[in-house]
Amino acid sequence: MLGFETACTHWETILTDFAKNLSGGKIAALENTEWEFSKQKIGVCEPEEDGKKKRCRAMDCRTEVYLENKDAEIIWNSFERFSIECGLGEIERLKNNEEIGRYQFDAKCNDTGDEFSVSVILPGEWNVAPAVSLWAWIGARYRNIDLQ
Repeated sequence: MLGFETACTHWETILTDFAKNLSGGKIAALENTEWEFSKQKIGVCEPEEDGKKKRCRAMDCRTEVYLENKDAEIIWNSFERFSIECGLGEIERLKNNEEIGRYQFDAKCNDTGDEFSVSVILPGEWNVAPAVSLWAWIGARYRNIDLQ
């Protein structure tokens, strides 16, 4: 398993690459769009018997963009393919709110606790700006120095 710092760098690269290549040239609205990246606080777990503490973190990126249902389908196909390539075994599409223009795609790896999600909000009658959001959770890991 990767150390915490290495896993954070790895997931930052995954989010960046996925955002850049999201449409594969098939969604004009996503070409040259600006993505806003943010890293959230590092969570520190309780010390284990040897005194070492695991750490976890969430990170995300988002862009406001007007898309259509067909674009969400293209994003789903990209997400599913990308998640398999990243070794995330459990891939799920939550269809409950698709009829109102809200798409949610989730994937996770039970071995590491890592998770990856994509949320697509289409324009509608909501007070929420249309957007695509990517979110990653880096499961609890020891720091690189603790693994040496």
